Amino acid sequence: LSTLPEGAAPDSSASDASARPAGSETTCGAAASGLPPGIRTDLELYRTVISEDPKIVLYQNFLNDAEIEYLLNLADGRFLPSLTGAADAYDLDNAKGQRMNVLEERTSSNRTSYSCVLDPTDSVVRIIQRRVAFVAGYPPNHVERLSVIRYEPGQYFKLHHDGQFRPRTVFIYLNTLPEGEGETYFPNVGLKFKPTKGVAVMWTNPLPDGTMDRRLMHEALAPKTAVKYAMNCFVNELPRSDHAAGTSTIIH
Repeated sequence: LSTLPEGAAPDSSASDASARPAGSETTCGAAASGLPPGIRTDLELYRTVISEDPKIVLYQNFLNDAEIEYLLNLADGRFLPSLTGAADAYDLDNAKGQRMNVLEERTSSNRTSYSCVLDPTDSVVRIIQRRVAFVAGYPPNHVERLSVIRYEPGQYFKLHHDGQFRPRTVFIYLNTLPEGEGETYFPNVGLKFKPTKGVAVMWTNPLPDGTMDRRLMHEALAPKTAVKYAMNCFVNELPRSDHAAGTSTIIH
């Protein structure tokens, strides 16, 4: 797994994974390991820096069609109302290693989507977790359980922050929506991301001093005519053995 230097544009050579035919990125080792066809264990990811400060990075072709189909099949029939984590500023700023324990997960009118938390022992889920850990620069056991999100037309997630105890968020779009529907909107930096199948957007939640970077507050705008599928990949400051397996997001 490799990336180009920050800001570099992918070229048109055969090494450009996004230019290859669907399924051709599968390595010889994948079939031998018993993985489903099309699941990539070795690939090149091309990084585009959207914003230097705050840091927001985009990866094309983070997931391919086979990987997305596999994840959506895992989630099919298992969606539940999405939860949010509620905590006051004192908890978030001072609980340090116990932050995950002070969050109360609950449904909220601020978030009307559906979620499915994926089994972390699944072989394909583990591959995606390692991919997330690689681009985030953290060990795989800092990646919280992956959560597939479904937004029906009219459903939304109002302005929120993912929490400074999560150094990185990697948000992956699992389908493409029509123009002007279901964007991820960062009002404090004036950026909107159109849902585009296979694309991942990564941002850094804390400031260098460890406090919350409120410029990274964002919202999921409602789709109008189509169903939106995406996946939350949260990278926690603590390894999984030391924090709860929650996948909710902080409301502020």
